[in-house]
Amino acid sequence: MSSTPLSSGAGASSGQTKLTAQFALNAARRWWKVAAPAGLLFGGIAAAAVFWMFEPTYQARYRLQISQDYIVFPKEQPKDFLGTQTELIKSPLVLQPVISDPEIVRIPEIAAAKDPIAHLMSEIGVRPVGGSQLFDVTYMAANAVDAAKVVNKVVDAYFDLRESQEQKRARQVIDLLEGERLYWAEEVKNRQNKVRSLAAEGTGQQPGLEALDLDAERSSLSAIQVQLALLGAEEAELQVRIKTIEQPAEGSGVPASVIDEAVVRNPQVQALKSRLFDLKSTLKEIEVKVGQAKLPPTYQGLKLQFNTTEAQLKQVTEDVRQQAQLELENALNFRRGDELDQLKLKLTGVQAKVVHLQKEFEAQFAAKMANTKKSSGNVVELEFAKVEVQQAKEVHDLINSRIIRIRTEEPLNPVLPLIPAKPPTLPVQQLPYRNLMMATTAGFGLPFIFAVLWELRLRRVNDAQQLQEHSELEVLGEIASFPARFAKARLHSKRFARGLRMFEESIDSLSTYLVLSQPLGGSVHALAVTSAETREGKTSVASTLALSVAQATSSLTLLIDGDMRSPDVHKLFGIPNEPGLAELLAGQVSFSDAVNKSYGSNVHVLPAGKLTSNPHGLLGNDSFNAVLEEARARYRYIIIDTPPVLAASEALLLAASADAALMCVMRDRSSMDKVARTYARLKGSGANLLGAVLNGVPASYYARTYGDYSYER
Repeated sequence: MSSTPLSSGAGASSGQTKLTAQFALNAARRWWKVAAPAGLLFGGIAAAAVFWMFEPTYQARYRLQISQDYIVFPKEQPKDFLGTQTELIKSPLVLQPVISDPEIVRIPEIAAAKDPIAHLMSEIGVRPVGGSQLFDVTYMAANAVDAAKVVNKVVDAYFDLRESQEQKRARQVIDLLEGERLYWAEEVKNRQNKVRSLAAEGTGQQPGLEALDLDAERSSLSAIQVQLALLGAEEAELQVRIKTIEQPAEGSGVPASVIDEAVVRNPQVQALKSRLFDLKSTLKEIEVKVGQAKLPPTYQGLKLQFNTTEAQLKQVTEDVRQQAQLELENALNFRRGDELDQLKLKLTGVQAKVVHLQKEFEAQFAAKMANTKKSSGNVVELEFAKVEVQQAKEVHDLINSRIIRIRTEEPLNPVLPLIPAKPPTLPVQQLPYRNLMMATTAGFGLPFIFAVLWELRLRRVNDAQQLQEHSELEVLGEIASFPARFAKARLHSKRFARGLRMFEESIDSLSTYLVLSQPLGGSVHALAVTSAETREGKTSVASTLALSVAQATSSLTLLIDGDMRSPDVHKLFGIPNEPGLAELLAGQVSFSDAVNKSYGSNVHVLPAGKLTSNPHGLLGNDSFNAVLEEARARYRYIIIDTPPVLAASEALLLAASADAALMCVMRDRSSMDKVARTYARLKGSGANLLGAVLNGVPASYYARTYGDYSYER
């Protein structure tokens, strides 16, 4: 028996089937008739559950206007002012007074929270309205009135806190600026007295206040005067800011809200609060169930755990608070130190400018006075003293105007309440459309997911590419499905004719390939057609292949039905099953008597016959080889329909006795595991396995892949 080498095809991988989009589509295509109704049922149940559990929620909103105008230092507005205010609204410093209100604590959402402050921090929303300065503070609750109460309480607490902080800061700046104003007011008086003294020395008379002013027309140095006055006011303001940092007002350290927030967010504190909440809930459940008079022993143990956890929480909270305060104060001091260095550097620059301008002013003033005829006596000194009076007045007036501006703008809060929260009349959602859609989609998709997982477990063959990539078999061809002969098929004669044409074309294509590639008719005369298990189309492939080879080559072809356990060939050809192979192997009839020649001149059939004993006994002692030798002497081509390999081991004897074997694999039915086992058994028995054909391919798929080139009959 000759041996034809087996091509490994595109791959020889036997790994697990990959989950791809194509694999999922194949699974859905295979199971949609079952999965779709089940999905509709599950989707309906899921939607009903969502609808039944749906509880409408109401969102109350309080509209604010948050501008970035800063009343103390307009040119130094913090860039994160808006962000600071939005975070301050949700900080523990604002929320702590809110949850202290018994009416707020009784709201179900807050009462059920393990940590009410953490709950409000996560549920309170502060969102801008478009790109404007308008902001909405929001909160959602199952009760519209409760939602409005919470929002109004939060905003009120925020304004109370902000008012106290702004007033404290403004008062500190005003006090420091007031000190500077008094200093320059006294300086104006002193310089005016100096002018009076110098004037009295020159004229012997005390001048009036109107004579103390420097006539602008008598001096061309007014520009330098203005610069000196502005620099003097800026110097005074910088000194005030430096004092504000070096001597901060009481309560200007790290805000308690920041420390509280660090404590609330600490993982250890959160874990202990959660544990304390669970213990408290368990204790209440026991008290409700058994009553105070019949508390079980476990109650005391839980009570002890509750007290211990409560004490531990108190200690841990204090430790975390101290650590957070230390770290935040260090960070605040570092920022203050950096700001202080910048202010001092700026102050040094301003003072240097003042010295430079003062020297320039004195030089120009002296030169101007030297060119005048009135340069006798103390005229120069008197004129210079008048300039100093004017400078002191301008600095005093600038500081005084800054104080007036702060006092005027102090009531103008940059955060203004516009529309207080009112109980909303409509819920956020009339129906939970999004959840309904998600639940329905999940319910509908669940059966398809199960189908994909089931197909992953079965690893069924979906197409020729998968078969070739995940096995060591070369795919020699694809066989279109034989069209169904049901009433519906007969009603659509064109569809039936097209399906039949695709089936015949696929068989002819396979037979042509086998003949032209010379495994069949060359070194191979007897070809065994086998499969892993039943219902994989080997009998129809073997029968139609024999007919196609005989028609294409006009040579005598013998079809042997080797499946003596469950014969089908005689049914397809409409001939008697007896006598046949069983009787021939038993020696009851001759070869000529066993072969049925009634179907055609080129196609003869050796039916299976009636099996009366174990098929292994009939096939043993080279009896089948003897039958094949006699057949080779009479026929050019021999096609053997064997039993399924995994179900009937005599198939291995038939395949090994033939010159070559061809494995049939049924699309959407054969599993990769069974194909691999069949391949291993055939190779182990010594069979010359040419490759595989993929049976059961839909006619439409075959036409799309290979084309539909029909002809008129």
